[in-house]
Amino acid sequence: MKEKDLNKILGVFANGTELNLGIYPNTIVVNYGYDYTEKELTLYIQGSGKEIEKIKNYVEKNNAAHFNKWSKDGVFISGEGNAKILTTEEEKLKGLKKIMEQQTETERNSNVDKNEIINLFLLEITVKNIDVIKY
Repeated sequence: MKEKDLNKILGVFANGTELNLGIYPNTIVVNYGYDYTEKELTLYIQGSGKEIEKIKNYVEKNNAAHFNKWSKDGVFISGEGNAKILTTEEEKLKGLKKIMEQQTETERNSNVDKNEIINLFLLEITVKNIDVIKY
């Protein structure tokens, strides 16, 4: 990934709280958080309601997910990556922390009721391919 593109991509993810998750043939709007470390971009997705089963079925079958997001200044990003449903308490806490930081724009500590996290549906996408288009 070029440094110029990386800055655009991280800028798009830094602004906003929702992205489109492509679960063929559906597109589902979801809340997200992200982490970029050691040249690896990871998205954390929180699913809810009736859409969870669609996401679960697709990910379990394909081990992948597709996403896209627009920025306010006309940058469109579209990508795909390896997807994994988070199952352990540790994984879910990490993902939830990133989502909460994105939603509130502040760093969060892990003071989350661990009993509440058991039933949360969280998805992790390790991004493998991403395109940037400026309109």
